[in-house]
Amino acid sequence: MGRLGARIGAGVAVGLLGAGAVWAWSAGRGRGARDFPDGIRMLCVDPGCGRAFDTTLAEIARVRAEDDEAPVPCPDCAGPTVRGVVCPSCEGTYRYGGAVRDRGDEPACPLCKETLPRLTPGG
Repeated sequence: MGRLGARIGAGVAVGLLGAGAVWAWSAGRGRGARDFPDGIRMLCVDPGCGRAFDTTLAEIARVRAEDDEAPVPCPDCAGPTVRGVVCPSCEGTYRYGGAVRDRGDEPACPLCKETLPRLTPGG
């Protein structure tokens, strides 16, 4: 019975180790979906294109695995892209960090010039 018990114990240990590995892999994989449930907005900087689209962290990681400095290619023209932000007023997409300050200290959309809402912690 000693050898049988050892085999059962080893089988249980391997099973628990496998289940733990699957859990760790799936927990790390889902973070992008939790942090960016709608994807990440990108904006093509090719003057002839300018398409805005959403992508995933997995796609960005795939592109960066090949070349750490490579931009995500535009799905229409394959040109370079930058991170984009959607204006809550006009729903247009502008370059991340591209808010303007036309009205004092309040950041505004560079497309429609409407004041952007303040970000609050946890909201």
